[in-house]
Amino acid sequence: MICNVPSFSIALQSINVVSFGCGTYGNLMRNNTERVNPTPLPIVNSVITTNVTHVAVSQYTTFLIAAGALYYAGLFGNSSLVPAPLAVFPITFFVSVSTSSIHAAALSSKNQVLSYCAGPEVTSDSHKCNSNVLGRQMQPAYIPTPITYSNGTVFALHITKVSAGHQYTLLLSEDGTVFSYGENKYGALGQGDTLIVTNPTPIKTSKYTTGKKFSSIHAGVNSAMLLATDGTLYGMGLNSCGQLGDGTEDDRYLATRVVDKYNVLQGKVIIEISTADTHTLLLASNGQVFGFGDGEILKGEAKHNFWNPIAISVDEPIKSISCGMIHSLLLSRSGNLYTFGNNKDGELGDGTTTPHFQPTKINISDVDLISYGSAYYSVAQFTLQCFGKAQDVACSYPNGTCLSRDKCECKDFYYGKQCEMYTCYGQSYDSQYACAGNGYCIAPDRCACKPNYIGERCQLFTCDDIANNDTRVCSGRGTCIGFDQCVCARGYKTYTKNCDTIMCARYDKNDPRVCCGRGQCVEPEHCHCNEGYGENFCEAYYCRKYLS
Repeated sequence: MICNVPSFSIALQSINVVSFGCGTYGNLMRNNTERVNPTPLPIVNSVITTNVTHVAVSQYTTFLIAAGALYYAGLFGNSSLVPAPLAVFPITFFVSVSTSSIHAAALSSKNQVLSYCAGPEVTSDSHKCNSNVLGRQMQPAYIPTPITYSNGTVFALHITKVSAGHQYTLLLSEDGTVFSYGENKYGALGQGDTLIVTNPTPIKTSKYTTGKKFSSIHAGVNSAMLLATDGTLYGMGLNSCGQLGDGTEDDRYLATRVVDKYNVLQGKVIIEISTADTHTLLLASNGQVFGFGDGEILKGEAKHNFWNPIAISVDEPIKSISCGMIHSLLLSRSGNLYTFGNNKDGELGDGTTTPHFQPTKINISDVDLISYGSAYYSVAQFTLQCFGKAQDVACSYPNGTCLSRDKCECKDFYYGKQCEMYTCYGQSYDSQYACAGNGYCIAPDRCACKPNYIGERCQLFTCDDIANNDTRVCSGRGTCIGFDQCVCARGYKTYTKNCDTIMCARYDKNDPRVCCGRGQCVEPEHCHCNEGYGENFCEAYYCRKYLS
């Protein structure tokens, strides 16, 4: 017997990965295909679970990232009942992955997006992995491969977040721009229509989003939510249960602002969004949770949908949220896990298959990461931390990547436990030798020179504003040995900075004693003597044409 619409949950503890719910396809990673497992139990550990940093699950498959490598369990190519490595060529270090039951999008440590088909081969049009869904050519189907522009070149923008919905994907770039591609039946791509978009394309600006930049994205089954940097919220796509929170049940083809009709969000700073099929959850910085959409999932009220945000009561402050198709998970700041919603497959983890609609703490603690799985769609919400900071901002982001608890991998030029330090041309930024000791290291390989020093490493000084290695320095008649210090060649002297004065026998050309006062110094060490005088410096005189 299999689960008709399988639902399950994954939680990452400090030393274990546990799973609960329906495991028909092996997606619980316990080396079996149990139908219902309502009690959280550790997975069969074929990877070092303490190195797991990200989990994403779908109807058929669970994906893990452990120490940067991608693993799968369930129906995927060659099915596996325990986590098995996913071949990727060339070898790629992954930081996050998001999946639907159709496809997945993974983000590398170099901010590159790679897509692949995520489930078993499916032939029906509504459940088909194709080039439109992948944002690239169809082959290879099951190997993570970079997405492309329409001309086939690799999509090169730096992406910070990926989110996969049913046959479509959202991307968030480093500059706060949202891109979308894939199928578009209900307008979740935010392009103002329901046309297919084959390659990553910026969403269209609506009357609500002019000038907006975004900090977070979340793709649901056929609807999507966006969080702007100024804290405002927007939805687009299917809105059949009010899951866009705009006060209606009208589908939206452009990003439309969430309407806080009951003022429950007033004074709150929203830091996380999660949406699935028919409901959406919001998390505020003070740990409060809010929701809108399907009343049966949110409150057990089958005939009452919530078109605007309402408060969700929880016993303690929450730090992460995760919406499933028909259930939800909440992770508290103290590491406790709360669940609510449908429970037919034991996905609430309370040891029963009885639904409950008030968030209830289950018997599991010290949780770092939560995820869920159900038909068509899922995405992980993770709270892995490095030194007390969430993964997506830890390690002095973007200077490094949080690989596992309190373990950072630093990018080039950065070092330190939290990648908080950097170098200038091989010297630490705070070293007395940085920037040749003549400047300040203000960024990787970037020096701010002290007065009178120049060069990319502040290794040069000047004489009369000309670099010491320039052939013009000291008028080309000497050597610049320090700031405005010329050592002049024989026959030259400097009164200013440039060896600009000719000398004859220790006297400059303007000294009345030059050439013994009997001529003019016209070249270095060469006098043009007055009539009756001669020799190099006019020191001799003539008597009737003969030297004295």
